[in-house]
Formats: sequence, structure tokens, C-alpha cells
Amino acid sequence: MAGKTIAVHGCSSTRDVLRCLHSASDNGAEFILLDPGPHAHSDGRFGHALENLSMPYIEVHDDSFDALEASLAPGIGHPLNVIHGYNAQSYVLALSIALEHLGCAECENDIHVGI
Repeated sequence: MAGKTIAVHGCSSTRDVLRCLHSASDNGAEFILLDPGPHAHSDGRFGHALENLSMPYIEVHDDSFDALEASLAPGIGHPLNVIHGYNAQSYVLALSIALEHLGCAECENDIHVGI
């Protein structure tokens, strides 16, 4: 899409997410959409991993459950935005923002979720 490659990783644990963050850095990713899960804000390893990222990220939460509490600490790494509470559309919005940031805004209208 837009001359960019998207890698999607389903992570079932904090360890899996941390492994994916490290892999993204090693593989030259330009941007990360990160859904850290409900318990990431209490795990200091996330802060360390995000501080070591060389690329920006958008933190995505698909629901509004404790939205403010669930956010990672602001200012860690290169956060561009935090998106809460739009269900699957949260990811569409985050991807649109990421594409615009990467200079690919003309492609954002080609992103669809559902029917």
C-alpha cells in the first residue's frame, strides 16, 4: 500500500509485543501502530523498548475502556498520537495518520474496514 510494506503481528503477551518492537527496529520499519493491550502501562519494559525505537508510533486502543489509564506514559520514545474508542475504525484512523506522516496521504481513502 502506498509503496509501503505493512507487517501485522498478533501478540498474546507482553513478551510477544516486546519481541515485535525489537524486530521492527531491526527490520527498518518506518512507523509502528501499537496496541499495547490492557496491562502494558504497568510494565516498565515497554517504556524501555519505546525509548529505544528509532521510529515514531501511534498507540491504538480499539475501545474506550479506561482510556486515559490504559495509555502508555506520554513522551516515551517518539509518540505521534494516541487513539481511543473507535473499535476497528481506531486502526483505520491510526493507519491514515501514519500514511500522512510518511508522505502517503493520497492513499488514505483506499483504507476500509468491514463491508
